[in-house]
This record gives sequence, C-alpha cells and structure tokens, in this order.
Amino acid sequence: MIETTQIQALPSANLTHPTIVFFNGRGGTGKTTLARLHAEWAIQQETDFRILDLDRTNATFSAFFPEHTDRPPSADDNDVMNFLQKAIDEQTARRHHLIVDFGGGDLILKALARRVRLVRFFESYNIRPVMVHHFGADPDYLAFMKYFEDGELLAPEATILVLNAHVKPQRLSVTAAFEQTIEPHEIFCGAISRGAKLVAMPDLPCAHQIDRYRLMFYEAYAGRDNVSNCRPPALSPFDRAELGMWLEDLEAQFSKFSDWLPWLPVSGGLLS
Repeated sequence: MIETTQIQALPSANLTHPTIVFFNGRGGTGKTTLARLHAEWAIQQETDFRILDLDRTNATFSAFFPEHTDRPPSADDNDVMNFLQKAIDEQTARRHHLIVDFGGGDLILKALARRVRLVRFFESYNIRPVMVHHFGADPDYLAFMKYFEDGELLAPEATILVLNAHVKPQRLSVTAAFEQTIEPHEIFCGAISRGAKLVAMPDLPCAHQIDRYRLMFYEAYAGRDNVSNCRPPALSPFDRAELGMWLEDLEAQFSKFSDWLPWLPVSGGLLS
C-alpha cells in the first residue's frame, strides 16, 4: 500500500478531516489489544482506514487484519522511520484514517516529533492527531508519556490516558492503585489540566484465549469461534459473558470521544 515516492498535497478546507491515532506506552499495558478493538470498530463502521503495524517483534495486526495492515520492510530504524513518513504523506493525499501501533517503548515517534512540529503539521493538512497513552499502576509507566508532554513535543488536544486494570498490585483496588501511583504525578496532572481524558481499561481474563485462537472480539462474544465444530469453543459461556461486559464498558467510555475518533460505535453500541 505504501508507495516508494513521497506524495505531496496542499492543505484544503474542502478536504475531509481524517484522524491519525497513536497507541503508545510500555509493553504489556494493553496498547495492541485496544488498537485491535478500534480496528474492529472501524471495520464495522465501514471506515476508510489503514493500520500501521510498527511493532518490530510481533506482527499482530497482519494476522488479524491483513487487508488493512501495512508493515515496514524491516525492523531497522531507518526503514521504520521512512515507512512512517511515507504513510503520513499518503494520508495527506488520500485522506483516509490511520491507526498506528508501536512496540512497547519504541522511540521512532519521539525521533520524528523532534524533527517536525507534528501537531502543527497535522493541523496544516486538516488531520486530527490523537495520542492514546497506556499505563500500569507504577510511576515508571509515565516516562514514555513524558517524552511527548515535555515542551509539547506531541501533546495534541485529543489525548486519552488509558489506565489498565490488569497492570496493578493485586492487593489494591483499581481506583486505589492508580490514585496512589499515577494520578498524583505532575506529568499526569498537567495532561489532565490541559484537557486529556481518562479511560479505565477493565481486565479481560480470557484475553489470552482470544489471542491464541486469533479471534475477533465481537465474533468471540457472539459465539462464532467454532463454526466448523472441529474443536471445543475457545471461550466458555462465562468467558463470553465477561467479554461482553468488557466490550460494553469500553464502548460506553469511548463514546464521549466521537469527535476525535470517527469509527466509534453508534449510539446503543454493537452488542444490542
């Protein structure tokens, strides 16, 4: 999909207003899981979008969404950087949406943001940048976000802070874990004060089963994971009930970001 020559386009108020959303954070914070859910939403809403799978060690999106996914030719820093730049150039011309997933702690986006004022760049082409930062309940998780917030390196108005309930001490509730470890810190408070929004990502105990069988979340919930009857169902009835609550919760929480993320489920959700 990505062409080898750079595409040039001039800003125009008459063009559509595409979104580019970056899923960022350390490994194990739910970045790829949440990005997959957004890709499912985009497909269900028949959205014109591409996925940039920049995780250098795990080609997750190529397995789940091969028709929508582009990957760099190699894991070399220069190849990944050039690939990302060309994908953004293509978006300025073709006006589709982009979902961008990085490997845990990858610094390519930071390097690009140091070369170009990215928020200003995207705004000049009527593209809405959305940053989605992911955290566990430990102050160390703030370090990656700090790269982008310091000096507003890449701190767009549309910033979402995802607190992953799976990554916390067992002895603490979700609320207590994040109130004690993440929320008091200056970098977090600063993002909230400028308009960043919170999402609490519930734990999903059956996530490993969904990954193992390469299932779509909504297909697994609907029980369409064993159409051939050649093996036992991947999810038990209880697992499906938990998955349904997880989907319902995230649909409700992300519904308030419809101005930022145009592929979100319509009112009433996708489970009814």
